[in-house]
Amino acid sequence: MFNQITLVGRLGQEPELRYTQNGKAVVNGTLAVPRGRDKETDWIRFTVWGKTAELLATWSGKGKRILISGELHIEEYEDKDGNKRSYPNVNVQNVRFIDFSEDKAEGNKTETKKDDNKKVKEDDEVPF
Repeated sequence: MFNQITLVGRLGQEPELRYTQNGKAVVNGTLAVPRGRDKETDWIRFTVWGKTAELLATWSGKGKRILISGELHIEEYEDKDGNKRSYPNVNVQNVRFIDFSEDKAEGNKTETKKDDNKKVKEDDEVPF
């Protein structure tokens, strides 16, 4: 048996990084996935764990395009009236950043001054 799903879409909200009681990073979110040529959108829930969750929260943001791949799970719960409900959720194993949040990226880079007083980002190539 094989359970693998790959989706490309836009993040529905800012990734909110949380930690479990055991200290494991987790991000729960929704991905807006366009449905073919229809102008309809499917909102797919997903869960990302560990270092991948930390990277998603650091380098992406609401409205940014990402590719996710993982296993499709059907989550079940009881609503407030006691009715059984279910929804699909992707347990993400891989994330590819199609767009990344430049604002967040800029906030994660520190600036240093060189002797010539020009500001240089730490991750820029230095010609020596």
